[in-house]
Amino acid sequence: AARWLFYCQPELSLEVGSAGGVHSAGDERFASWYLSPQQQIVEYLIYSIVFVASIVGGVMRGHWTLRASARDKSSKMNLIELFNATITTLLALGAMYYKSATAILARREGLSSSADVLATWFLLQPCHVFCIALAVIYWSRRWKVSIYFFNLYLHLMWGVALALVFAEMEEYYKRQYPLEIFHFYLDHWVLVIAPFVLIALRTYPVFKPRLWFCYSFAAAFHSCMLQPLHFVLLVQINYQTHPPGGPLRHFGKLYRPVQYIFCWLLTYLFSQCIIPAWVSFCEAHIWPRLGRFQRSLSSSGVRVNGRVAKKTL
Repeated sequence: AARWLFYCQPELSLEVGSAGGVHSAGDERFASWYLSPQQQIVEYLIYSIVFVASIVGGVMRGHWTLRASARDKSSKMNLIELFNATITTLLALGAMYYKSATAILARREGLSSSADVLATWFLLQPCHVFCIALAVIYWSRRWKVSIYFFNLYLHLMWGVALALVFAEMEEYYKRQYPLEIFHFYLDHWVLVIAPFVLIALRTYPVFKPRLWFCYSFAAAFHSCMLQPLHFVLLVQINYQTHPPGGPLRHFGKLYRPVQYIFCWLLTYLFSQCIIPAWVSFCEAHIWPRLGRFQRSLSSSGVRVNGRVAKKTL
């Protein structure tokens, strides 16, 4: 199987173990045989079985314990929620526009040696997937898919934070598209800050964390979907064929197990520490004040959550 895989895509690299394909001209967005075909297949099978089994087991268990309820059962959005949904939708459309424009221009200019010709496939990067999905679910407070995906995202948003801290802007500076760099930073900041604001507003119910179940979704997305795509598209979407520049390079051929362990630790940090701490802070300091504020608005006949509360004499 490994020999067949290598002969199917020999153009990934003339030298097994090089970082970047033979046609990459130093562009590390291209896939490579940094990891041998044998290692690719073994890791693919192991990760897929473990993570898919975890997801199936979690779904069959089907038990989410409520940690904090939403402020009401209404589907109405307040102005902050409407603004967030609108901004996130515009950012998602912006990401689609920039990636599509990059691919179209690269084809017109005949840049076959650049990964830009496949730029639209980079919309499968987790940050873009989250942005597009959140742009959909933010428009409904009571849709079950919205509630569960929001809770799933709470424990995986470390990926967006990581992309913000270790932003790779080289290609952005090369292209110099109008507002693309601004779009990148605004996109990631909104994806990081908005969930904390929505928790404070009690937009969605918050469930107690299911650490391994949530982590398995992110891991399975990489191992079951992105890894096979690399050998079809010849580009690596999120470092599944060779490591990025930085600390992971020091682990050599073992960088992927280290990467998965590090991601689990970050999931643990958000799932067991940051999100519960923020919910507790909101319970103690924000929600009581928010409740008093809404009651005062209600008593004065001001619009609350889309309804006008009449003052009684």
